[in-house]
Amino acid sequence: MAGLGVGLFAYLIWRVGPSRLAENIRTLGWGLLVIIGVGGLSHGVKTWAWRFTFDPEHRRIPFLHMLGVRLAGEAVSQLSFAGQVVGETTRALMIRSTVPMVKGVSSVVLDRGMYAVTGLLLIVVGALLSLSALRLSQAVQVYEIIIALGLVGFMLLIRVALRKRWPVLSAPLRALGRLGMMKTWTESKRTSIKEVETIIHAFYADARGAFWSSFGLNLFGHALSVSEVYLVLWFLGVNPTLLGAFFIEVLTKVVNIAGTIIPGNVGAYEGGNMIILHALGLSSATGLTLAIARRLRGLAWAGVGLVILLGFGFRMKPGTAGAGAEKNRGEQNQFSLGVTKKCPN
Repeated sequence: MAGLGVGLFAYLIWRVGPSRLAENIRTLGWGLLVIIGVGGLSHGVKTWAWRFTFDPEHRRIPFLHMLGVRLAGEAVSQLSFAGQVVGETTRALMIRSTVPMVKGVSSVVLDRGMYAVTGLLLIVVGALLSLSALRLSQAVQVYEIIIALGLVGFMLLIRVALRKRWPVLSAPLRALGRLGMMKTWTESKRTSIKEVETIIHAFYADARGAFWSSFGLNLFGHALSVSEVYLVLWFLGVNPTLLGAFFIEVLTKVVNIAGTIIPGNVGAYEGGNMIILHALGLSSATGLTLAIARRLRGLAWAGVGLVILLGFGFRMKPGTAGAGAEKNRGEQNQFSLGVTKKCPN
């Protein structure tokens, strides 16, 4: 699938024309540095949101350390084409010397979940706004209403699951064990998974202030993504509107969901941006330039994360992990996520 994505990306560049694309990137000029700066601010906001998913005892981890861990996870996600699962696992493993493994995994699951739910909320809002703001055919309007209602129903189901403390994570493991499928593995993981589940339920039910703080900061992170779209179009000489940038970002999130089967979303992300901007009356070349500018921003910060990750690896030599890592070693072995092996996307 990676080869297919790269091939699609090359075809899109040929379709637009390398010279025209190069001209657009020159037009963007120093504005690319501004976009990279906005990306850094976004990472900072998301790190702040992540911070609230820890219990107060572990919320004292230095902010810059958490930011570095987040960037390292992004590096694994983007540069290795390994996908978000391995990137988020990297985050949990990098903080295991200061936070118990189960609590680290819980915080990463909560952080990813909060970002995903707020993203779905933006998609719902975008779908509803487009009914009045865009000239859509009746068939498209019906599809958008169905999608919006489906997403609202899904988010309500999540809310009920949290309030009722449904064992969404541990129940499937228990069922597999009863069926005799991977019984030894499921029994060894079920206790840790159950503890993660308990922490997630408690975060929603008992830590309302932290929950809403994380929720609001994640929404702010999405707002920064909208501003990023606006700025790229403005630097390209397009006369954008905030509403138009909002629609582009919402539709881009839909493209990202649809393109998860391709490692790194290479090709699908760029093609989706071209289709979106063409549908909104802009050129395909502008759409491809927007996608490339945002990918360059992501790669720039992923490069920083890679340096941090390499530095972390050099520090974690045998005998230098520190007392915290030694304390959590038994728990880590019990709750191993298997990241030393090649993981599928």
